[in-house]
Amino acid sequence: MRFTYTLPSRKALPAYKAGGFISARHTDGSRCPSRKVGRGRRPSSNWECVFVDDLGAPAQLCQMCETQEIRYVHHMQHAGFPTILEVGCICAGHMEGDYLRAKTREDRLKKAASRRKRWPFLKAWTTSQNGNPMIRKYGYRVTIFKGGSLWSGVIVDENNKKLFAKKSYQTELAAKLAAFNGIMWLQNKPR
Repeated sequence: MRFTYTLPSRKALPAYKAGGFISARHTDGSRCPSRKVGRGRRPSSNWECVFVDDLGAPAQLCQMCETQEIRYVHHMQHAGFPTILEVGCICAGHMEGDYLRAKTREDRLKKAASRRKRWPFLKAWTTSQNGNPMIRKYGYRVTIFKGGSLWSGVIVDENNKKLFAKKSYQTELAAKLAAFNGIMWLQNKPR
C-alpha cells in the first residue's frame, strides 16, 4: 500500500502540530495513525534527519507508523528522545514538519541510485595507456585495474590526490560500482 500526503496550509500547521498526533492516509483513504507519538511516548515534531540510506529494495518496516515497507530510510533524531528512528519519507516529513525537505532528500538518493546503475556501462569509459578501464567524471579520474585474479581501483581528484580502494573485488563490474560509491562519499563528506 502507498501513502499519499498533502501538507496542511501554513495557517493550519500550528493547530495540526498542537494535537501531538501524526497521521497519514493510504491511497485507499484509510487512516494510518502513528501509534508511537504523542501521549508521552514519542515527540511528534521538531525531529531532524541525520542520514538517509538506500536499502536497494523495500526491506524494512517504518519505525514510526509501523505499516509501510520502506526502501529509502530516513534516520531521524530528536533532542528529547534517546534513540534514532528509521522511518520512511512520509513519516520523516511529518516528524520534521517539512514534507518537501524529506521528499527532496529521497529524490536525491533515487537519482544517485539511478546513476550508480548506469555507471559501469557509460560510454565515457575508455582504456588507459596500461590497458585499464578509465573514466573522467564528476571532477574525478577513476582507473580500475587487475592485480592477480582480483580487481581494484583508484580515484584521483582535480588536485592529483589519490584514493585507492581499500578492498579487492572479484569482478571488474564490482570494482567500478565500488569506485562510484567512493566518488559519492568524496562528494558528500564534510570538508
